[in-house]
Amino acid sequence: MKIALSIEYFIEKRGGAERYLVDLAHRLKKHGHEVHLFSKKFDPELSKLFYAHPVKNLAFPSFLSRLFFAYHHKKMIGVDDFDVILGVGGTLVANFVQLHGGVHNSWLIKDANSYPFPLNIWKLIERRINPKQVINGWMEKKLTKNYKVKRIIAISDMVKKDLIRFYKIPEEKIDVIYNGVDINRFHPTMRVFREEVRNRYNIPLEKFLIIFMANNFRLKGLKYLLLAIGELSREGEDIYLFVVGKGKVERYKRFAKKIGIKERIIFTGNITDPEKVLAAADILVHPTFYDACSLTVIEAMASGIPVITTKYNGASGLITDGKEGFVIDSPKDISQLKQKIRYFFDIEKRISSGNMARKKAESLSIDINCKKIMELFQRWL
Repeated sequence: MKIALSIEYFIEKRGGAERYLVDLAHRLKKHGHEVHLFSKKFDPELSKLFYAHPVKNLAFPSFLSRLFFAYHHKKMIGVDDFDVILGVGGTLVANFVQLHGGVHNSWLIKDANSYPFPLNIWKLIERRINPKQVINGWMEKKLTKNYKVKRIIAISDMVKKDLIRFYKIPEEKIDVIYNGVDINRFHPTMRVFREEVRNRYNIPLEKFLIIFMANNFRLKGLKYLLLAIGELSREGEDIYLFVVGKGKVERYKRFAKKIGIKERIIFTGNITDPEKVLAAADILVHPTFYDACSLTVIEAMASGIPVITTKYNGASGLITDGKEGFVIDSPKDISQLKQKIRYFFDIEKRISSGNMARKKAESLSIDINCKKIMELFQRWL
């Protein structure tokens, strides 16, 4: 098949959607398909491995940037006759849609809820009238409701419910295929690097280490994780936290200092070896206000470590409480968050949950995901 994959940035380190599409492109090529990439910017090696089509970029004004990209993508995509045009959001042309950012209206509400009252009310109003968000919402609705779209791929059951709720998409037009990860790269054997990674950041081997990985600290609930760690620390627990990713680091450093845990928090910034750093931790905590299906959670499971997340994460559909980890009701529920973290102080429980998490992740490999995606393409072409 001749397949077009489109996203604004084909740069792996930017986020989960980008990382997933890069993996998918490699698997599709491996199976003999002709893969074309459409994007503003590419990782340099991708331009050598695939047919890369740079799409015109408009940096300013920012609220028109995505519309500008979608318009020029639409003009370019008509030049070639593709069997499959996979849209993941941010475009107007596709015959298969897979919204990696989830459903815009659902994100809008939950993102506003990540702010304290009454600021959350103002943020929701502001988002509703913000030109950038109005355009993003209009584009997503136009794409998903386009009669030329053969199938909509929901990356979690939560996203499927949101598609039906907000866009009235017929249930029979939606296929649920959870995100896939490289289960060979993210593997419990990476624990051999545990000492190396901990020495890099001066964390003793015997200390209980939590990992948090995200590029939007507010939306992913970092504040509430810090509060939980602060309370546990004052109760005498000796725990540490890796904060991996980019965000408003100085703001959260000040907050950590204010609540007395500055020395227990290590901000690593972006890293090039997440598979090693994940395996060096004891658990991953992802108290998010919204995630369509967090790739980080599945990568942690593949690494053999338990996870704690919220019901607002599509990946929570993969977790059975007390087995692979725990799903909490709200990022703001510090008491519940503390309770679930404390559960994993028991090493036997950590090992048992980590083993079950790995087993679940083995059914979510990128190869299995790619096979399901290809079968879907072939069935509906």
